[in-house]
Amino acid sequence: MAKAKIQDMALPDGSPVKAVEVPFEVVTEAWNEYMLPGGAQTRVKNILTKIFVIVDEAGVPIPDSSGDSQVIIQGTIAVTVSGTVENDHDSGI
Repeated sequence: MAKAKIQDMALPDGSPVKAVEVPFEVVTEAWNEYMLPGGAQTRVKNILTKIFVIVDEAGVPIPDSSGDSQVIIQGTIAVTVSGTVENDHDSGI
């Protein structure tokens, strides 16, 4: 197996880090479901597309203070709505 390529990335606060992409297996990707006024149902699911482990210059994972790996994830959010949302001005919506 070829050694993973070290990539320059940035944390959400803009701090630069080095990371390597790691393969993963999807075990479950469940939907979260929410009921809206009028009976409309909204379903939301996070879909992970890539996982990167933060590493040092040599490609060795840098653990956090608990000894766990630090990761950066990339993904998307799928959203569906079934039905019509009622806009009841008295409810604060």
